[in-house]
Formats: sequence, structure tokens, C-alpha cells
Amino acid sequence: GVAIAKQMGAQVEVKSFGPITCSSMVPPKGLEQYGFNTTCSVDKGTQVAAVEVTAKSQKDMVPIDKLRPLAEKMAGRF
Repeated sequence: GVAIAKQMGAQVEVKSFGPITCSSMVPPKGLEQYGFNTTCSVDKGTQVAAVEVTAKSQKDMVPIDKLRPLAEKMAGRF
């Protein structure tokens, strides 16, 4: 998915923190209606838990560093 988003012209950032992987995506001009996305996920065995926030504008995006603590809490309860 990340490679396809980049091919379409999206700005994609991916960061890993142990078992947690977070990404943010800023769509290219003309595709802003699909939203500005930040996602963090954690793998545990064969299961995956994720938290995703989509905003209507780039200024309202949740940065990875703000979503990461929620993902860490989720990982602890998962």
C-alpha cells in the first residue's frame, strides 16, 4: 500500500517502534477529498490491532508522535 500511495504522489512517512509500526499519508493535490491519514498498528502472533485517524485537512492531521502513545497502550492490552 505504501508503494502505491507513493507512486500516486502521496507523501508517506513510516516509523517503527519495536512491534509498533506507524505511518502518515498526505495525499497528492486533487485527491485531498480522501483525507489525511495517520495509522499505528501492532502485531501479536497472528493478530493485528490498529488505530487510525483520518482528517479532512492537513492542519488537522494527528502526528505519529501523538498517536504512538495510544498504540503503546493498545499494545499493552492486546
